[in-house]
Amino acid sequence: MKQFIFLFLLLFGFILPVFSQKKTNANPAGVTKKTAPTKIKVGLQAAYFVKNNRIKIRWAPVNEESWRMGNKYGYIIERRTIVRDGNLITGAEQIKSFRSYPCIADSMRYWEPLLSFNDNAAVMAQALYGESFELDMNNSSKLTQGPSLIKKSEENKQRYLFSMYAADNDFNVATMAGLGFLDSSAKTNEKYFYRIYAAGPKQIIKSDTALLFISFLDIAELPQTPEIYVEPSNKSIVLSWDMERTKTYYNSFIIQRSGDGGKTFRNLNQRPYTSMGQGNDPGMPNAIIFVDTTIKTGVDYKYRVGGINIFGELGPWSPVADGKALALLEGVPGIQGIVPDAKGELVLNWYFEDSVRNKIKGFELTHATNEGGPYLPILENIDAVSSAVKLPTTLPAGYLVVKAISKEGISRTSFPYLYQPEDSLPPSAPSGLSVSVDSTGRVELKWMPNTEKDLLGYKVFRTMVKGAEHAVLVDTVWMTNVFYDTLDLKLKNRKAYYTVTALDRRFNQSSMSKEIEIVKPDIIPPTSPIFSDYKINENSIEINWINPEEEDLKEVALQRKLSTATDWKTIFKTSKKEASSYIDKEAVADKKYSYKLTATDEAGLFSPEGQVLTIQTLPTVNRKVFKSLDNDLNRDKRLIYLRWQVQEKMVIQSIEVFRGTEKSPLELYKVLDGKTTELLDNDLLANTKYKYGIRALLPDGQYSEMLIKDINY
Repeated sequence: MKQFIFLFLLLFGFILPVFSQKKTNANPAGVTKKTAPTKIKVGLQAAYFVKNNRIKIRWAPVNEESWRMGNKYGYIIERRTIVRDGNLITGAEQIKSFRSYPCIADSMRYWEPLLSFNDNAAVMAQALYGESFELDMNNSSKLTQGPSLIKKSEENKQRYLFSMYAADNDFNVATMAGLGFLDSSAKTNEKYFYRIYAAGPKQIIKSDTALLFISFLDIAELPQTPEIYVEPSNKSIVLSWDMERTKTYYNSFIIQRSGDGGKTFRNLNQRPYTSMGQGNDPGMPNAIIFVDTTIKTGVDYKYRVGGINIFGELGPWSPVADGKALALLEGVPGIQGIVPDAKGELVLNWYFEDSVRNKIKGFELTHATNEGGPYLPILENIDAVSSAVKLPTTLPAGYLVVKAISKEGISRTSFPYLYQPEDSLPPSAPSGLSVSVDSTGRVELKWMPNTEKDLLGYKVFRTMVKGAEHAVLVDTVWMTNVFYDTLDLKLKNRKAYYTVTALDRRFNQSSMSKEIEIVKPDIIPPTSPIFSDYKINENSIEINWINPEEEDLKEVALQRKLSTATDWKTIFKTSKKEASSYIDKEAVADKKYSYKLTATDEAGLFSPEGQVLTIQTLPTVNRKVFKSLDNDLNRDKRLIYLRWQVQEKMVIQSIEVFRGTEKSPLELYKVLDGKTTELLDNDLLANTKYKYGIRALLPDGQYSEMLIKDINY
């Protein structure tokens, strides 16, 4: 049995030598450093087999370059005894080298006697010593000068590959090539470590070390070759067995046959039959196939197969299989067509030679959905004299084959005949639609598969607007009941709608399935609300704004803070799009406040930072001072003339005039003498809505009420 390589770095001192040198910090003057040459890596793998107190060891380079170095310098194989009579040997046992020189390929004179009868030796010798590497595939046992099968640029690689193939199929060839070793000095009461590595100068090559731990107590028997499948054919019998179950252990086989009921078996192959090139039959991708053509028709045979491993050891024989070659039926049915009878029922007609009918036991009608099959019987045991049969009324469209079956069981089949019954009924509409979407917009749409036997496939439709016409998403017919789509998440439409139809092989299309809705993942935040107006009252501030128009708007929040503060406080929330105003009754007189709006959608996304509205509240009012506040306009001269009247006998220290616009809050504009009753404002912009306010500062330090005047200039 093949064993996989065991790699141990440090165990019982069984390691490769390690060298060190003293490091210096500086380069001596006048001395030029030499760059060390790049070492060639030699990779190795190893396996072993134990039988009859002898240990067979095989190793193999892992690539062409490693093989070339191994051929040039050879390999060192060493053994160390680890356990004797159950006792661990800790260091007294020295490593034993089996040969005083490396294991290296024998010279050409040792190969020449083998070339005429040993294929593997011929291939190995040609790979090692041939001036060119050319094989005659019609007679691979000879070294030839025939047409080259390999390009010169790939010749060395092919030498390596074919040498490995030859070594795997003949252990003696492997040992002659320096790739194998037989240890006949091993003892059953001992356990060993073997070390194999490439010889050669250390400055040129860097070799892997293949380590094997071998104990006679742990040896497993080779497995039995799997059962053989026998298929009789005309004047031949086809044998096949599972390649997957044998490739771990065997790389070639012996096939034997018995013609006397299993009393004696003889080899059918003079040389081991290999699995090289097998597995190419699409109908039997994992099978090794052997065709026995040296048989007589009607004779019962028995077959068995034995596997041979890379050490040349034969494993247990497979179970015996029976086979018989039968004569090929001479006649072949030929379908002539399908016609309706007097009752309108469809009748299939075929032709078959009358001279051969006495050799068959009957016919069989088979059906398949596809021309390539598989074909299943729909009418069996049809009389041998028949040449027509009525087709079942429920038979779906597909392909028909008439099979003539001989009395010995050999069958001959007609060419497939396309059958398409009249069909104007569409399949049922698909049902059970479900849909999901991920964060990238990838949609998975599923539905229950239709059960119609003549189902061809489906059409998938989508619309982005509820109630709009659906557009087909694929030009061809969709064959499965799972469909994938991708939605553009940057588009503002929040939903998509899918529906599916089914088609049969006559392209009859079903009605649309029930529409299913999907909500796209939201990656676009709502737009920011916009302040539209505000009004300063004596004890409150009325604020108005315009809400965003997104369908998935969930909430609008109004926040406030003192202009000098840093933290915002939410003073109002609304989930209704219609709520777009708020009266702030908590604002304190004679303070400057800032307000801002934020919107949140159903996905929890917040609107970008919007505008900030700053408002100065009215001061505390102790008494009324002013009777009126009026104005005159002169647009030609760009003037606004303000005038006001004061209560009689009212003493005023000063007059404060405030000015603002629809886009900016009231701010202190002028401070006038307490006896002033008018103001001329010529610092104006056309088409601007101005807001003026006046208040009086009284001698006791109190302020009067503020009069407000809106002027459209």
